[in-house]
Amino acid sequence: MSFDTRKSLLAKVHIAKAQLQLTDDAYRAVLARHGVESSKELDTKGLEKLLDHFAKLGWQAKAARTRKGDKHGAPANLGRGLGKGNAKPYDRSALMTKIEALLAEKGTEQGKHVPWDYAKAILKRMYKLDRLEWATPEQLRGVMVALMQGGRRKRRIMPPVPEEANHAAP
Repeated sequence: MSFDTRKSLLAKVHIAKAQLQLTDDAYRAVLARHGVESSKELDTKGLEKLLDHFAKLGWQAKAARTRKGDKHGAPANLGRGLGKGNAKPYDRSALMTKIEALLAEKGTEQGKHVPWDYAKAILKRMYKLDRLEWATPEQLRGVMVALMQGGRRKRRIMPPVPEEANHAAP
């Protein structure tokens, strides 16, 4: 457990306490056996010994969850850019972030979630590519522009219908 930081070890101690359903008195008794009144008084080695003791009592540390993919179908190589003002005009990560923002805006307007599949469909229609990961920055820019134009087209105000058309007899 030497790769764990002190803060993460403290968190594990409290998780173990909760999972073992130790009462406060039982927990304090365990701490007293380790020569302290609070787990914060222990150094890293002391915390590791305490966790070993909890393991002997039946606590099993769970492995950290690995992220297999975004539930909403975000591309695996979606980057977050280099920070404000550092992105280049054809930087993939900046373009992917903008596409993500346009999809979110479209979803807000429609009142529902718009998945990444919508952007993939635009890419397939325009460039015959199946995955956003395979697109060049220029192709991603095309998808971004298509999303922007589609949003503008939907927001245009429809001309008013003449009054006599509403009352025309069939």
